[in-house]
Amino acid sequence: MKLASVGDVRNSMGPTFLNTKSACAGIAMCLASVSFGQSANVVNDTRLKTPISVKLKIVQLPDALKQLTKLGGVKLTNVQTINDLKVTVFVKDLPEGVLLDKIAGVLGCEWKADGDLLRLVVDPEERIRRDRYIDAEDAAARKEVESELDRMARAGSTNPTATDDVHVGSVSPAGTGNPRDAALASFLSGLDGGRVSALWRGDVVAGSMPPSEAAGVDANSSGLSASGGFNQNRRRPRPALGAPIFMQYDPLLYQVQISSGASVRTVAKRPAHLITDYAPSGALANMPFAKEVLGWDQAVPAEGDLTKVSIAATDKISANAGHRLSIADYLEVAFDQTQVPIVADGFRTPTLSKELNHGVGPMTSWLATLKQENHFFTRFEDGVVMVRHGGFWRLRKFETPEEVLAPFEQKASKEKLSLDDYASLVLKLTPEQLKPFSTANQSVVRFDPHPIEVALPALQFYGSLDSRSIGRAMENGVSCNQLGSTQRSLFNQAAFEGVFLGAASAGFKQDLVRLYNTGDERGLGFVMRKGVPAGGSAAAGQAMLFGASISEASTYLIPVSQ
Repeated sequence: MKLASVGDVRNSMGPTFLNTKSACAGIAMCLASVSFGQSANVVNDTRLKTPISVKLKIVQLPDALKQLTKLGGVKLTNVQTINDLKVTVFVKDLPEGVLLDKIAGVLGCEWKADGDLLRLVVDPEERIRRDRYIDAEDAAARKEVESELDRMARAGSTNPTATDDVHVGSVSPAGTGNPRDAALASFLSGLDGGRVSALWRGDVVAGSMPPSEAAGVDANSSGLSASGGFNQNRRRPRPALGAPIFMQYDPLLYQVQISSGASVRTVAKRPAHLITDYAPSGALANMPFAKEVLGWDQAVPAEGDLTKVSIAATDKISANAGHRLSIADYLEVAFDQTQVPIVADGFRTPTLSKELNHGVGPMTSWLATLKQENHFFTRFEDGVVMVRHGGFWRLRKFETPEEVLAPFEQKASKEKLSLDDYASLVLKLTPEQLKPFSTANQSVVRFDPHPIEVALPALQFYGSLDSRSIGRAMENGVSCNQLGSTQRSLFNQAAFEGVFLGAASAGFKQDLVRLYNTGDERGLGFVMRKGVPAGGSAAAGQAMLFGASISEASTYLIPVSQ
């Protein structure tokens, strides 16, 4: 039997995970008749002939234009819809008009004149083409996962030796798997439309293999006492259940995690990176936006002025956590040594290499190596090297505003960030902006992102508590019935996602299945303890427990002091 899709029964054989809805059933847009002025030829503008020199490294667009306004004297601004864009600019004695033209070219924008003011805008048609491409890319990526889950449900088997990742093509023929795989197939094919809908929203879906014959729980038998404290000595009696199973779809990384037993499997065709397709390919490459992206790119020249300069080894080291580097770090080294003007978009995404001297030699070969390894686009106009990140159309939503990061990086330059600092940061970010921090080795920041990587759900819950609740949690604990609705939602998120982060104890997983089936939170609560075990001794840090008791909980060990 095929696995249920949301509101779609394909045929009499039963439901399926495959979604036959068109990714774009129809688009209705109403564009306001607001004029931003006439197109401006900034290269020929006599006011912009003055050469300027400036270094802007991953700077928010409005801030970059303010600095250029001060340097050149001509008022520059941008429409609010592109406030989130960032730029990297390294130039010396380059006419301002040429620089502005290259900034617009890299960002896919254009300049409009409004009196004496110049405004950077996006063509509405260009925005529509980009959005349609992103929608089609999303639909294609999700279809891959839907097809794989559907195949798993029908085949009744996955590769029993794959304990970490299960990629498309690794599903064994029906009948060759072990009993656990057959039970997994039974669980998949038995999901109803409501649970499939929850799965595609990114919620955790829980159940048992085989389905539990038990229901309900005596909430007063153990767990949190009336005073809100954890009972460390008693286990809540539970009827026998089948092996718990948990599933969660990540709509940003296009993968499904499945936890059964002690292992966590990843069902995905794509690697767990923020960008899974750096350049348009396949059928998507024929879409108008894709053609523009591919047409913009030029190969690194094999002749000309760029071949006459070289990049030498430097003694600079990365100031970023984990010694990670951004493309801007490499471009800055190249400019400092060669004075070749460079204009690029700005993203805090890590490069493949952590070594600034990687590939040193002639600039053309150095740039070609950097481009090949990090999948970016290049263009060369008027002696300027122009760079666009691969997948820039997707990276945009993952990027954290510089004004949000600045105070945390400034503090981290003087002292370690506290638990409250990390909680404050995660509450300022969107789910998309959190993804680089919660995905290993995907952030380029000047503070340690590891606490977020290992304990994001716990930090989100902690950040929702007031000082009084934190005090109670440090003493006897806070029971779920003392939490508000938003806090209970965050509590459940931390408890369930602990399954995939290695935080949930084996005994607590059956409690989570019951919680999922009944919604009964009685007997559950939150406790904090100082000290995180490290190498057999207590290190500075916090332990956060979400569950029924000290031994039956999702326990997050956060290596940071309060």
